[in-house]
Amino acid sequence: MLPERVEKIGLAENPRLQDIRPLTAFRSLERVGLMDCPETDDLAPLAELGLNELHLNNVGTISGLDRLATLRYLTVTTELPVGLRTLPP
Repeated sequence: MLPERVEKIGLAENPRLQDIRPLTAFRSLERVGLMDCPETDDLAPLAELGLNELHLNNVGTISGLDRLATLRYLTVTTELPVGLRTLPP
């Protein structure tokens, strides 16, 4: 059985982590941090959680970021995909 009220989770130094869909089992998640998970690249599964915060550090080629409409805080310290490299001022 999973803890019911987990609001924040951080995954770090996991070079084999690709599929983050299992995180959607934590329905109360508000904040996710992925650090040094270079094989993680598809963030779209997180869209169904309604996250407020997402922190990314050294993850794979990011996709699905545009589906995270509820984000209020985003920290990215990894190379951005081409479409996001030229953010408006």
